[in-house]
Amino acid sequence: MSRFRQTLAAVLTAAILLTLSPAVAAWDNDTRSADVVSAALGEVGYTEEDNEFSKYGQWYGYPHSYWCAMFVSWAGNEAGVPSSILPRGPYCSAIVNTFSHMGRFQDSAARGGEYTPVQGDLIFYYAPDSKPEGNTLAVHMGIVLYVEAGQVFTVEGNTLTCRLDLPELTGDYDESLDPPDYVTVNNYPLTARHILGYGIPDYADRAPLELTGFVDLGNHKDQAKAFSALAEAGILPGTSSHTCSPRQGLPRGAFVRALMTLYGLNGFPEDTPAFSDVPAEHPYFNALMTARSLGIFSGSGDNTAAPDRYITGPDAQALISRTLQVLGLPDLKFTFTPGDRIIFGDYTIRADLAAALYALLSGLGTPTPYPGTLRQGEQPLDWAALTMNGTTYVPLDAMQATYPQLEAILPDAPSLIPGTVRVLPGTLPLTANNATTQVPAFDQDGAWYVALRPTAELLDLELTWDQPTGAIVLN
Repeated sequence: MSRFRQTLAAVLTAAILLTLSPAVAAWDNDTRSADVVSAALGEVGYTEEDNEFSKYGQWYGYPHSYWCAMFVSWAGNEAGVPSSILPRGPYCSAIVNTFSHMGRFQDSAARGGEYTPVQGDLIFYYAPDSKPEGNTLAVHMGIVLYVEAGQVFTVEGNTLTCRLDLPELTGDYDESLDPPDYVTVNNYPLTARHILGYGIPDYADRAPLELTGFVDLGNHKDQAKAFSALAEAGILPGTSSHTCSPRQGLPRGAFVRALMTLYGLNGFPEDTPAFSDVPAEHPYFNALMTARSLGIFSGSGDNTAAPDRYITGPDAQALISRTLQVLGLPDLKFTFTPGDRIIFGDYTIRADLAAALYALLSGLGTPTPYPGTLRQGEQPLDWAALTMNGTTYVPLDAMQATYPQLEAILPDAPSLIPGTVRVLPGTLPLTANNATTQVPAFDQDGAWYVALRPTAELLDLELTWDQPTGAIVLN
């Protein structure tokens, strides 16, 4: 695993070995940055084996060594980019030196540079607080994916080195407790102090690789549908246009907001006490106050919510269970995987949180306006019909106005789920013609909708489809 504690001896060795990279095929000059990025993205999820073994180190000749630089070198080789354009090396510092000698190195914003990196550039990191006077010793590197909203997104191997999202160290550091390193997409502010600068390969073609969907799922590819659905519904947005950071954590406030958004819970009494560390302008303020007013989230004994601290698995489960209890729904249990470096403070990964939220979302429905029309014989019916999961629903009050013999037993209390976007599918007992049956139904904004076909059968009505007009006809 890459560490900030690489030694000067290793750096000197790297300078010698830089010219000894593995032999590659004859090169032409038709190099494309997109090919390098594509090769790197194809490795997202790869995890090192015991004793820091990596296939990139094995390819280079150092199978049990820090491998972030060898991963980048491997990607360049896979893309057919010669070392004269994308320098090779087993260590970062020698590659920085090569770019500098080529006149193709740019300092980061934190070091006074004005260059904005683009896809295919190489990014280098260092320890700015270690001998800050004149220190330019690169200790980690990656490949720039894109820049968005002031953040630089990168593809990196041996990736735990520069994780800025990790909570603060809470105990003595024990490197032996670290999980295996892997390839992933990371992101940092362009102004981050630990970014040393950028190497700019002289590609013949710098047209960016076209990206589709979330490109950082790696070993969590089976959750692509969950992440996409949650992002589309505004429940769990991605961390950028093409990333969802499945192996990182999620702030406590963000998880509470996701739950409140999922169930449409929004609003709280004026006398609800605010948390001392969540001002009104905080992005999670409304969600945390809503959850507090419902007894779902109470924060700590000192009236703090710690909204930006990563949520743990047990806390996530507790919040889910309390939310379901408040809504009168059966409890559900989920599995939450500990995140990397749990000695930095326990947390669980976004992938497991997304799986839980998606399971909850799947228990709800999203009704949409019925695209056709309804008629009673030849008489048009001005009913605001809805369709959900292939079933047509009609307003109960409209149905009762037209067929007064239809009776319904409504719940004593209205649903807490407002249902402006999503509703909780259920049933209502309907009675007509001396018969009672449970009919699929849901409450949307205080108005009940019932499934048309079983309700019509209860009323001894015949449903037909008028093909010329596209209308459902009740006879």
